[in-house]
Amino acid sequence: MAFIIPHKRIGADLWANIRLNIFKNFKIKGKKILDLGCGSGYLGANFKENNTVFYFDLNKKELKQVTGNRLSANILQPPFKEQAFDCIICADVLEHLNDDKTALKNITCLLKHNGILLLTLPAFSALYSHHDKLIGHRRRYDKKDIKSLAKLFGFRIISIRYCCFIFFIPFLLNQFISKKNLVYLGTSGIEKHILPLLKLIALVDSKIKLPFGLSLIAKLRKIRK
Repeated sequence: MAFIIPHKRIGADLWANIRLNIFKNFKIKGKKILDLGCGSGYLGANFKENNTVFYFDLNKKELKQVTGNRLSANILQPPFKEQAFDCIICADVLEHLNDDKTALKNITCLLKHNGILLLTLPAFSALYSHHDKLIGHRRRYDKKDIKSLAKLFGFRIISIRYCCFIFFIPFLLNQFISKKNLVYLGTSGIEKHILPLLKLIALVDSKIKLPFGLSLIAKLRKIRK
């Protein structure tokens, strides 16, 4: 699998590839999928060979990079009919919204009965600080938050895990001690020179399940009609 470079920052690109490696383990075929808050669309593109994928984002500039069915709109006012999709990808979207519960309510309405929600969120609410504010996060989440939201909106948790443990200690040091913005806003051109190493790190991080990490990834099934 090729190492993608969507952000041109080593940390952000590693994070993107770790998520992508984990998403490749979610086997979905013959379904109608919505990639919600798709950005450049690389997560949804992972499923396009065997499914029909729709890409949905407020950011029109990033949406222009997407090839396929695309629409710029707001999940708080979704332009789709109820039960339109078999699967919805909601990857690092809810933490940017003031009203995450209304967004999840709308997601639930858009999913068919027994539909799948692939959800990723920044982990550990106690770690919310400088970095989160810088990149527009309103909150971070604990496992118990996902469990509560799943119960509230009628989902059964199929799986839930932490990922991106490789960044955990560096994140803590930068978040609470150095607070350097360049880590999150700067760019780097050296990825192409160390691609084998970056690919290996992303693969190892995606395979090993530890009780901590910077992100949570959950697979949920809608069970309430």
